[in-house]
Amino acid sequence: MQWQLDWGAYLPTLLEEEAESGETPQALLDMPPLDPDNARWYQAFNDLNPSRVAGFGPGSIPVSEILAYAQLLQVDDRDTLFRRIRACDHTWLQHAADQQKTDT
Repeated sequence: MQWQLDWGAYLPTLLEEEAESGETPQALLDMPPLDPDNARWYQAFNDLNPSRVAGFGPGSIPVSEILAYAQLLQVDDRDTLFRRIRACDHTWLQHAADQQKTDT
């Protein structure tokens, strides 16, 4: 998740650089593989990310949205869904706060 936040927007450029130079940029070498068992939780986070409440800054993804998502997609393991979304959300919110500090 952290790699995606730090480098995800640059992925096309990194891949282009790799293709042109024949050398793999360090950022690509540092990209962790996405465990197939975690792919569905990461996708759930990406699906839910736009549902966060914004005020003076971004807020957490509401529990009601996580539960609605679980019901809509008939997710049996709601406890794991909740914990994984909260973990990703914490990382995302920390990244957003760090970005805000560097922007001011």
